[in-house]
Amino acid sequence: KIACSLDAILTFIQILQSRVWVMKDLRLAYIAGYSQLKAANAGRTLAGADLEYGESLSAECVVCHNQNSADRGVPNINGLSAEAFASTLTAYKTGELDNPLKKMIASKLDAKQIASLAVYFASLPKGQ
Repeated sequence: KIACSLDAILTFIQILQSRVWVMKDLRLAYIAGYSQLKAANAGRTLAGADLEYGESLSAECVVCHNQNSADRGVPNINGLSAEAFASTLTAYKTGELDNPLKKMIASKLDAKQIASLAVYFASLPKGQ
């Protein structure tokens, strides 16, 4: 059995509603389940987050993750909860999630940069 807090469950539902998909090993995997388990303690992950700093860092992200990206199988990350965003990016950084490109990008980021990107993208309207 896995114990989850009410906040974790609500964030999980938010991620499910955002329909963020990733392709891995020719299977579609809902990123929500993994992200939510990691997001249970993500409040401390967002410590030191700076919205303006996140915006300045976002240029590399939006090359692929933009409002037209879903047509190419790349999720639009605007409006994703900050906790889920930070925990997912941290999982790519540590190798818990495997995607060579995302791992390379995430490996360059420190905790403050990840937190700042997370709060920036969470502040944007979904799908824009």
